[in-house]
Amino acid sequence: MLRSIGAELGNMLGSPWFYLAVAGLVALFLSAEYYTDSFGRSYSIGGLLFTGRKPDREFPFSYLLSAGAAGGMFRCFASLCISLPFVMRVSSERTSGYIRFANYYAGTRKYVLVKGFAGLLCGGFLAVAGFLCYIVVLLSGISIHGLDSLPDGAGAAALCLRLALGMFFYGAFSIGWIYPFAGWVKDKYVLLCIPFLCRYLYLQVLFQISLRMAEMQEIAGLERISKMYPDRIIFSSGQNMDWPGLGLRGLLVLAAAALWLLMMKRRRDLGE
Repeated sequence: MLRSIGAELGNMLGSPWFYLAVAGLVALFLSAEYYTDSFGRSYSIGGLLFTGRKPDREFPFSYLLSAGAAGGMFRCFASLCISLPFVMRVSSERTSGYIRFANYYAGTRKYVLVKGFAGLLCGGFLAVAGFLCYIVVLLSGISIHGLDSLPDGAGAAALCLRLALGMFFYGAFSIGWIYPFAGWVKDKYVLLCIPFLCRYLYLQVLFQISLRMAEMQEIAGLERISKMYPDRIIFSSGQNMDWPGLGLRGLLVLAAAALWLLMMKRRRDLGE
């Protein structure tokens, strides 16, 4: 089982879709807003790094790290990039008919487990790789244009590690949105859009629950709901790890994988 997971993970990480997704994540990080000048004009991190425009005021390096991870474009479209290698791998197997061969010789249960674990690891590694490349781009732009002072060592390094850990969990859980649909949706473009649509519906449910609790003045409930937003896990890693929220997300992924396995077992065409 471990060898199969490693081989499947290697195929996903070695595909050109992985590197394309990393480049897409870096672009999303750089699209985050850096600051707004006195005239109300907004500047992105990438715009300042590539143009060398001096801002009205300087921000610490930690602000650049957090701003990129919390940027609006990243929150909206990161799931599309993160799911790209996994979706292309699964969709190509179903299109070519290889999934019938794999299910016949390996068994449906092993097939789903291997794909599921490899997908989670691929999503986590992809998000971390994109974040580390973003840090390299930041340091390169800072050294070339001198837009900001370099970090002061241990503090910035600890922040990078905490955010990288949060990125891993964020990327892994982003793949879980696909599992309930992987057993019957064959079109890769539909599968790519599913995490985006599921995330939107999930946020709408949380928003409506938050409004209801705000009307009832349930402060404790509002705090619990705020921890369930997908992006919250990026900033709650390390010493402030939200273990209840992490466990609940893990249960949701297991439930999604169980639905995937149930659908695959009930198909007489072995998933093709």
